[in-house]
Amino acid sequence: MPTCQRCFETWTFKDTMKRAFVLDTRLTCPYCDGTQFISKETHRRFGVAGSFVPIPMLLPLLFNISFWWVFVIWALLIPSYFIAYCSLMTFSNEEQNII
Repeated sequence: MPTCQRCFETWTFKDTMKRAFVLDTRLTCPYCDGTQFISKETHRRFGVAGSFVPIPMLLPLLFNISFWWVFVIWALLIPSYFIAYCSLMTFSNEEQNII
């Protein structure tokens, strides 16, 4: 779970889920109300991991499987991606360039 870089409190999974999927780059700590930013390392790590989500669309073309299996794979892959994202997220005190 992510840890605030100001007060060093570990966020709960519920707090992380509520705050992680907003369009604003600033996240507010639920304990000290300090502003936190998702670290460059987290953006890099999960940007690469997110590119693997569309791969199941190619499975019916490469192998002789039904499109229903693609939906089953996505039903397992997407929630596991979000859980991993919230669990392995790290913060920084200032906004970092992604590039």
